[in-house]
Amino acid sequence: MNETLLSEWEKRPICIAIIAIVVSFFTGGAAGSVITLIVTGRRDNRARKREFIAFLYEWKSEVSTFQMKNSIWEVKGACYTPKLPQFHAAVAKADGVFRDSNNFQRHTKRLAELSDKDWDAKNQPRDVILKAIDGLIEFCERAA
Repeated sequence: MNETLLSEWEKRPICIAIIAIVVSFFTGGAAGSVITLIVTGRRDNRARKREFIAFLYEWKSEVSTFQMKNSIWEVKGACYTPKLPQFHAAVAKADGVFRDSNNFQRHTKRLAELSDKDWDAKNQPRDVILKAIDGLIEFCERAA
C-alpha cells in the first residue's frame, strides 16, 4: 500500500510538469501570435500612410509643374480628372489607417469633388487643386 501511495505521489509532479508545459505552450503561442499581429498591423499601417503621402506628393508635383499652353483649364483635363481613379484607389487603400477618419474623409472628399464652381478668374484650377492636395498632405503628416 505504501508503494501505491508513493508511486501516486511520484507521478503527480510529472503530470503537473506536463500540464504546465502544455498551458505555457498554448498561452505563449497565443500571446506571441497576438503580439505579432499587433506589430505587423502597425507596420502595415505605417507603410500604407507612407504610400498615400508619397502618392499625394507625386500628384502635387505633376500639377505644380504642368505647363499650360492655351488655357488655365488644361490643368484640370491633364492632371486632375485623369488622376482621380488612382486617387480613389489610394484612398481606399489608406482607409482606416488614420485615427481621425472623419477628417480624413472630409479632406479626401474635398479633393475628389473639385469642380468648375470651385475656381474662377481669381482662383485658378491649379491653385485650387494644389490647395486641396496641400490640406490633405498636412492632415496626413500631422496624423502620421
